[in-house]
Amino acid sequence: MLPPELIIYMAQFLPLSSTVLFTLSCHAALIILGTHHWTSLRAKDQHQQHIDFLSQLSKDLPPDYVSCYHCRILHLCTIRYSDHLPTRPLYQYDVAKCDRAEGLGKVSKYLHKDFRFRTFQMAMKQHRLGLDYKIWLECLCRESTTRRIMQKFPSEFRADARIVDGSLLFRSKRIILIPPGLTIGNLDRYSFAICPHIKLVTHGAEANLPETAGCTMNHQHASQRCVRKSRTITCTACLTEYDLRLEECGGFGVAAIITRWVDLGEGQTILDPRWWSHLSHKYTVSDIFREVDGINGKRLVDIDPVQSKHVSIRDLFEQDKPSRILPLETVERLFQLPKLPVFRDEDLRRAMLFDLD
Repeated sequence: MLPPELIIYMAQFLPLSSTVLFTLSCHAALIILGTHHWTSLRAKDQHQQHIDFLSQLSKDLPPDYVSCYHCRILHLCTIRYSDHLPTRPLYQYDVAKCDRAEGLGKVSKYLHKDFRFRTFQMAMKQHRLGLDYKIWLECLCRESTTRRIMQKFPSEFRADARIVDGSLLFRSKRIILIPPGLTIGNLDRYSFAICPHIKLVTHGAEANLPETAGCTMNHQHASQRCVRKSRTITCTACLTEYDLRLEECGGFGVAAIITRWVDLGEGQTILDPRWWSHLSHKYTVSDIFREVDGINGKRLVDIDPVQSKHVSIRDLFEQDKPSRILPLETVERLFQLPKLPVFRDEDLRRAMLFDLD
């Protein structure tokens, strides 16, 4: 019953994203306001307004949609169930701009190769809506056992995730078995990425693995199960905590155990620094953020440190206080892994860095 002039006047006070949503409210609003606002929404300088529109629109759709900053669309996210294939996320677009962006940010290096921000978004969205999010959380976890680093050192990688106080906490643990007759010094030329700001190195004057760390436990336990460890260390630039410990495993050798605890935030937008501060600086200096003040073009050392609302990410994640002793069956499984063909020297020169995946 309102005159068209009043509808047009009201729309002038709305942000572009809300004006477009207004045209969806009824047929009359679309006729009066026209479709030119939709065209404007796709303009390059309206990127944030477009994302705001998609985020608001997704609230009225089934919970299987999440907005994507990179692709500027709503991604349909479902789960593939099969008797013959592992359960995993099923996306409408398996290869999208957001996948290429995450490759630029080296998500596979600092988290793991199966980690997707879309999966992260879905787990958090289901949690906020009070729906069952466990299957999406399981898709963020990973476990693999293999021989790496000159094929001499059996290695196990395990990643787990849990939602605490509205944030996704992520823990990764890598166990590297150093067989009898070898030492950490034999890992020469390799490094272990903790986060974009910290790496553990095993060679030269910069070596910082605690090979000679003292035992921190009383010796009521068996001496062959003695634990040597570093203290938990916090990154000053991103929400990451880590420790490294060496555990003597009797006749099996010594296990080097690198554990990381990471706070990835609420998973609503990639603009959350709790997310992008964990990724490579190539992510922040790319055109992805060219319209975002405070991110684009900044080097890691120039970005303000991310503050945590938690005293300790590690303590928050380890609520069940698991045993710090490495299970003997894990050591036996690693020790019994079949040996692969040894790399040639030219192959080793091509892979100077140890990839956490």
